[in-house]
Amino acid sequence: MELILLDDDSDANYEILENGTTVVSFDTTEVFTTLSDFKNFPNLKSLTLTDIGLSDIRNLADCKNLELLWLDDNSIVDISPLTSLKKLRFLSLCNNQIRDVSSLEDMTTLQYLDLEGNEVIDYSPLYGLSGLEILYVDVDSMTDSELEALVFALPNCNI
Repeated sequence: MELILLDDDSDANYEILENGTTVVSFDTTEVFTTLSDFKNFPNLKSLTLTDIGLSDIRNLADCKNLELLWLDDNSIVDISPLTSLKKLRFLSLCNNQIRDVSSLEDMTTLQYLDLEGNEVIDYSPLYGLSGLEILYVDVDSMTDSELEALVFALPNCNI
C-alpha cells in the first residue's frame, strides 16, 4: 500500500483523488471543506479538519478505518455519526459546541480524547472507556463530585 499524505496544495490533492489513489491521510484546514462523499476513501486512517466551520459530520460515518480524527475549532454539535468508527483511537473535538457525549460510550478503542472547550453536561457515558489513557476536559467547569466520579471510573487515564 502506498502512503499518501494530502496537505493544503489543492492542485496536487485533486489530481491524486481523480486518479483514484488510495488515500491514507488528509491533513488540511481548507482544501476539502466541501468533500461530501467519504465513501471513496475506505482506507482513510487519519483525518484532520480543523477550524473550517464544519458542523455536519454525517459523511464521516463511512470512514470505517479511521484511527485518528482531529475536528478542533469547528461548530460541531452532533457527534452521533462517530459511533460507526470502531477503529478510532485518537479523537480530538476541542472547541466545538458539543453537549452530549453519549455517542462515545461504546468507543472502547479510544486511547486519546480531547473535549476541552465544549459544554458537555454529562461525562458519565465516558466511564466505560477502559482503554482511555489521556482525556482532556474542562476541569474548571466541573463540580468536584463530577471530576471525582470521572477519575474513579477511569483510574488508568490522565485527566
